[in-house]
Amino acid sequence: MAESSGPQDEGTGSRRGRRAIRPDPGAGPVALLAHRLWELKSKAGDPSFADMATRLGAAASKSSLAAAARGSTLPSWETTWEFVRVLAVDRLGGDPEQVRREWRGLWEQAQAGESAPAGVEAPMPDQPGPPH
Repeated sequence: MAESSGPQDEGTGSRRGRRAIRPDPGAGPVALLAHRLWELKSKAGDPSFADMATRLGAAASKSSLAAAARGSTLPSWETTWEFVRVLAVDRLGGDPEQVRREWRGLWEQAQAGESAPAGVEAPMPDQPGPPH
């Protein structure tokens, strides 16, 4: 079966007509992290999620990678790291330890913001929290 040379959407293989769900970075800390993942993906040449999971060697499924970029729930650190590793390290040549520290910090900020009560901002990692 010949592959189509027509346009393809993110992570959908040869299916057409589906639009990538891109998060609004102002919709909260998890959406902001997902927005940053989309920026990284774009900078790395915008490979499909299927390519990231197979050809580029991410140890996460294409559906997990796509869900991480959707921004509706916080992905596990492991999924986030695989998303970032194959793009920022393997594809763009970033230093693995530096990239890991930077993205782990972003992931932890999203995690802290996600667990804050509605209407209350979570403290940044380098700021003290409220007294106990």
